[in-house]
Amino acid sequence: MDRNRIRPSVSRELALWLLLMRTARVIGRARERELLDGTVSAQGFAILLTILRQGSRATPASISRETVLEPNTISQQLTRMEKDGLVSRVRDLERRNQVRIEVTEKGYQGFLEAAKRPITKTIMSVLNNEEQQMLWGILAKLRSKTLDELGANSKTVYPPAKLSGTE
Repeated sequence: MDRNRIRPSVSRELALWLLLMRTARVIGRARERELLDGTVSAQGFAILLTILRQGSRATPASISRETVLEPNTISQQLTRMEKDGLVSRVRDLERRNQVRIEVTEKGYQGFLEAAKRPITKTIMSVLNNEEQQMLWGILAKLRSKTLDELGANSKTVYPPAKLSGTE
């Protein structure tokens, strides 16, 4: 039997997962390409956003939990970002053994510059406001179920400040 000629059949759920994964990957590539000449990478942008959202509570562990990235991945990324002058590690004055992460002025300016880049807005513009709201709800539901399956803390996905076509 020539396995290369078999047209395998997969479940609708598996096909949807594959489409979701491939879509996220190509959007991620477009975003990385867009940020190549900037101060902040796509992953760095996501980490800066997390730190800014968490404020003075931002620690490597809390960033890892929220981004669902492995602690060693976050540690390596923070080390690179610190070397690039985007973040700084600060000893917690109340808990001496804990380190807080702060965004530097350079990191904040890099974040603002990266946030203005148009590719994600251009890509997402194929969806109207109602479709974006619906997609947000669907992805949040899938994320929550997946975190439950992993036995992870399933905090709700923070709602966007606004999901509209205007700024």
